Amino acid sequence: MRTKLHLLLLAAGLLAIPSYAGELNLFEWSAVAPIVVQGEILGEEGKYVALHVNHVLRGDVLPESRILIDRRKANRHRSRNASPKGLKLHAGTVYLVLLEPSENKKGETKARVFSLVRGVQGARPLPPEGA
Repeated sequence: MRTKLHLLLLAAGLLAIPSYAGELNLFEWSAVAPIVVQGEILGEEGKYVALHVNHVLRGDVLPESRILIDRRKANRHRSRNASPKGLKLHAGTVYLVLLEPSENKKGETKARVFSLVRGVQGARPLPPEGA
């Protein structure tokens, strides 16, 4: 009897939890990243994408510096159902990006190379000024 009551209460509690299918707001989206920067894509450099950092919102990256983003890693590890198309970062476009220091296979941090936090969802284009 007591077990059935517990199961009934558990089921009622699970049904009462609303499903969260909406898009994350900016605070929720950026909360998981140790480094958050706003910058302009300069173009591709081998397997990386070069970014000119305009503003640092969080983290240990110098403003006006040039960093490399490992976009391939994000595209390789994406969910094919949630993101059927890979992330494309277009040269000349300004993005808000969530970053973490990139590591090699030995666990050593690569200088000036960063991985996207949240994978392909870790970069958002900013609208042009005045739009």
